[in-house]
Amino acid sequence: MISFPSAVRYVVMNVKMRSTEPVRLPEWFSSTVRGALGTELINNYCNLTETKCELCKKKCPAGILFAGDPHYTKEQVVSPYIISGDEFDGENLTFKITLFSNAVAAANDVVSVLKKGLSLGAGRNRFELVSVTDDETGDVIFDGAIQTEPEIRSFGCSPECSFESISTVRVDFVTPYNCKTETGKFTFETLVRAMLRRISSVYRMEGTELEIDYNAVIERASQLETAEQSFRNRRTQRYSNRSGSKMDVTGFTGYAVYKGDLKEFMPLLRLTEIIHAGKLCVMGLGEIKVTVIE
Repeated sequence: MISFPSAVRYVVMNVKMRSTEPVRLPEWFSSTVRGALGTELINNYCNLTETKCELCKKKCPAGILFAGDPHYTKEQVVSPYIISGDEFDGENLTFKITLFSNAVAAANDVVSVLKKGLSLGAGRNRFELVSVTDDETGDVIFDGAIQTEPEIRSFGCSPECSFESISTVRVDFVTPYNCKTETGKFTFETLVRAMLRRISSVYRMEGTELEIDYNAVIERASQLETAEQSFRNRRTQRYSNRSGSKMDVTGFTGYAVYKGDLKEFMPLLRLTEIIHAGKLCVMGLGEIKVTVIE
């Protein structure tokens, strides 16, 4: 059984905002919300404009969420948050914010900044916060007037934890899964490799390492059968403030049914439901939903 050295703390919040005037947003607005939230966090909590976040010893909420670690390359750094766009009807905007690891310490500050509103879109149109709720329970964190403490949860798996014998699961790729592998060659082994990379990076960020025989786990994953799959490629664009241009983002959605001895892989799958896998997770890509069929 795969075990984790410690539990990953997390909180998932559903956010609803409303525009004060008619506005258009891109179809994939997670990137837009991410940029606006980062700007407001920096404006509200950072007074060291000459210092880069990754070099700053004073970890304010902006630094906790957006600072990289200078000891790791861009590919190795894991941002401890995810912003997943949901719906926008021209007035009402809904999205999900997941904070994990050390980012849970900034949960109250994130809600406080959202209460002040966000400026979104090319015209920097103002959006006001309507409500924030707990994604798992529906409990109210902000109701338009009163703000309460978000509940921080933990996910972990020790050698003593156990899952029932499982032989078939369905994995739904809820948001576009971005990777180099073609959909026709995407197997359970491919998914396990991605989950191990993501989860290992999260623990490395916290200063620990997974004690796993990676080669053995991947070898066992390769023995599982893809009984059914249906994928659809999706291409969208995001605007990059850093490059000042639009960037194409391609991924696939759909589902796959996997069969075999899945018991040992359930901790990986369940944690990935929270922290996603693949590329551009921070902008909501790579979200999966796992359903045990048998």
